[in-house]
Amino acid sequence: MPGYDEDKVIRFGQKIGAEVAFILNGSLRNYYKKGSKDSKFCCLTFTQHNNGRPLRWESANEHHWNRVVSFYKSLGHAVELIEIPELQEQE
Repeated sequence: MPGYDEDKVIRFGQKIGAEVAFILNGSLRNYYKKGSKDSKFCCLTFTQHNNGRPLRWESANEHHWNRVVSFYKSLGHAVELIEIPELQEQE
């Protein structure tokens, strides 16, 4: 059983505009979305730092989250990406 609630992960991801949730060893690690010219096209990450800093989008210093996934897999970690669908407007 994973250490996260997939529905909550998806709902929060939709709320913040994420494209994927990164799950590391059965726990939510962070969210990613594509960057822009302002981030030099590096993807952005939404991460809990556990040090009092506010949650916010910041540069992941990678051009795509697949490189992050490959890195952690090469170290033997269990990695999962959850696609975050766009939030549909209720009419």
